[in-house]
Amino acid sequence: MVTRRLLFFAAVLPALNAAAHQAGVEHVPARAYFETALREINGARSSVDVFLYSFGVWTDRPGSPSLALADALRRARERGARVRVVLDQGPDPDDPGGPPDGRNGAARDYLAAAGVPVFMDDPAVVLHAKVLIVDGRTVLLGSSNWTDAAFNRNAEADILVRSPEFARGLLSGLERGVPNPSPAVPPVLVPWDFMLRPDLLGRMTARHDERAFDVYLFILKTGGARELDVRALADSLGLGGMTREAYRRQVRKVLVKLRDGYGLIRFDQDYNGDPRVEVLLSSSSAAVPVPRDYWDYGWNRRLDFPGKTFLLASLFYSRSSPDRPRWTVPGDVLASRLHVSRGFVSRGVVALRRAGLVDVEYGELGRDPGPRDASVYTPRGLYDPLELERQFRRLLEIYGEEKLARARRYAALVYDDSDAPAVERLIRLEEERGTARMEKAAALLAAKNPDNPRRTMAYFINTVRNLP
Repeated sequence: MVTRRLLFFAAVLPALNAAAHQAGVEHVPARAYFETALREINGARSSVDVFLYSFGVWTDRPGSPSLALADALRRARERGARVRVVLDQGPDPDDPGGPPDGRNGAARDYLAAAGVPVFMDDPAVVLHAKVLIVDGRTVLLGSSNWTDAAFNRNAEADILVRSPEFARGLLSGLERGVPNPSPAVPPVLVPWDFMLRPDLLGRMTARHDERAFDVYLFILKTGGARELDVRALADSLGLGGMTREAYRRQVRKVLVKLRDGYGLIRFDQDYNGDPRVEVLLSSSSAAVPVPRDYWDYGWNRRLDFPGKTFLLASLFYSRSSPDRPRWTVPGDVLASRLHVSRGFVSRGVVALRRAGLVDVEYGELGRDPGPRDASVYTPRGLYDPLELERQFRRLLEIYGEEKLARARRYAALVYDDSDAPAVERLIRLEEERGTARMEKAAALLAAKNPDNPRRTMAYFINTVRNLP
């Protein structure tokens, strides 16, 4: 039988060596593994990938850690994260005459019943990996299977690595041949021409015409060439508190602007019923695929205009990049293409970093006065902000208001103030190293430019640990 064990470690060790210099690497004691895995899954926003040799789910043991992790995977999927579980399809060593997937059959059936996509690895390959990857940036790996023996009795060795580069390299090796489920709901297609034409998005940004942008995207979401639900649109814009006459008047003004000022739609002016709207700009060629979670989770109201614009650019370029989902376009080039200011692009990047919707690897500043290397962007999936609020309420109950406020202030320096697991790491670091060291490290980091490549969580943590 072919084994993946040697190939797996041959791929992991070089990447881990690099990650040790670029990211936070933490030892996870055997009895802390379950708590760590559960915390990371509960904090997942965009994706959870699990590769396991053995996943021992027993439904008659309701308090077991394995069942708790299975339920956490279900909840992550219900929050909107993409969840994928890959299990080895080998026989149960305690029942060699049993079914070929006996070791993981119960886990497969339990997760599948909960709607979690589960894939059994090629039976000719032994999947020895024990890996959890969250949001494409956090990796928990080592010797621990998800079994009661591993959680409670065995001597295990595991580490937690926070590095998008390490996670990406690990995934590329593990997911070969594993199908990637298609989204159940198709995205909304925004014509790329809308983004590139100076008389459309460019003019909207110059005029600070954010509401026209929002209404146009909402019309695309409804499919166009049909009656527009004005009440639903008003709620989407945050106008639902107005009287019917007032919000209909506001919507009608924007529709006239989209028709006469931008030439994007045609519509009939029915002052009593809902108008019929027809979209004029085709999205049949290049388009930006916008997930419906953008509206369902309220990101159309939470993000400012630069953030929304950069989000759409990121969705487009991450899909067309040869290194997808990573993509890179120099900031001045992107500003020129979108006909916006360079500052508008920068504000968009910061807005998405603060919201936890993009990871940024800023180009290094060379010693020569030449141009700076272009930044590299890795988008993260849209998540439910209400779930994030619940996570912060939990931290408030555990650690108190002062500790939480300080940790979020530290996290804001590296744009991770919307990352509850990262904030909790800083709380624990403060408990370990003391507030004085944290404040000193924060002052050193705050003195650096906002786009300095060293303004990262790993650099901040290493600074705290290395201070005398």
